[in-house]
Amino acid sequence: MQKLIIITGSPCVGKTTVAEKLFESYENCAYFDGDWAWCVNPFSISDPRLRNGDKTMSFALSTYLNSNFDYVILSSVVVLGDPIRETILKDITAKNYEVIGFTLTCSEKTLVERHKKRGDNNECSFEWLRAEHYPGDYIINTDDKMVEQIVFEINSIINNHHIELHTADLTLRTVKATDVEEVARMWEWQDGAISADKAIEAILWMQGNHEKNKQGYIHHLCFAVYKKGLNKIIGWCGLDGQCSPGKTVLFYSIHSDYQNKGYATQCAAKLLSYTFNEMGISSINGGCDKNNKASFKVMSKIGMKQNGFEENGDPLFYIDNKQFRSI
Repeated sequence: MQKLIIITGSPCVGKTTVAEKLFESYENCAYFDGDWAWCVNPFSISDPRLRNGDKTMSFALSTYLNSNFDYVILSSVVVLGDPIRETILKDITAKNYEVIGFTLTCSEKTLVERHKKRGDNNECSFEWLRAEHYPGDYIINTDDKMVEQIVFEINSIINNHHIELHTADLTLRTVKATDVEEVARMWEWQDGAISADKAIEAILWMQGNHEKNKQGYIHHLCFAVYKKGLNKIIGWCGLDGQCSPGKTVLFYSIHSDYQNKGYATQCAAKLLSYTFNEMGISSINGGCDKNNKASFKVMSKIGMKQNGFEENGDPLFYIDNKQFRSI
């Protein structure tokens, strides 16, 4: 799957230097510096016209992704905040790409030193350095590190098979070590929050399962479901290859506050697309409680056909990659 790699952080933290070195490390790669989208004098982050620069970024990234570059890198300070980043991502026309975000940080002392080295006569500001990080970003501390070491850390994370999928309203992504608080809150949302230690165990369990997945085989793949513009988990979805021998089974669960909005259907449809087109799985199974009319409707909407019943009367569903292409 194509990867859109976002590198953000405070001015003078080293985004451009790191992004350029990362760009050199990949073949079939494209790079766009957010400064190119809005190179004006004077520059002000509060200038409302800057939002036209955001559209330029979306267009450039769409062009690169639609041109089948395996890696597309964006470096920009404006994507440090979630509203602007969400808008840029929403306007990208490409489909089925993975987003991996990195926020570079450093100490205030280091930032002052880099600010002086750049020859900027303006007073060094710590506003961006102290700003809240984008949820889910990998935080890379750059203090006392050569650019090669930073790029090595980023490459290690990129190659660790983090997955992020997008629908019209949702982001589905595998969880990271930075997601402990949200996993604790939502892992068993029907029963209440679990402890941080239990959440860490859950994250390690999911990551361990993901390492066993490979082309043509799903051991267990679990995605946290995020509503775009709302940086908290609203449910879970994924694929399981262990509960029924020889079968890959679809599952999804959306918090009651967000049900009846079509989100389960979006999750299920995206999972079918990913599984057939990216993982090379030939068929997917599903099932639901016989009284769960909503789940029955979801599987019917995405093209799954009922093909039997459990012993207790719960309906079973099935779809293969040939049927999926004809939906």
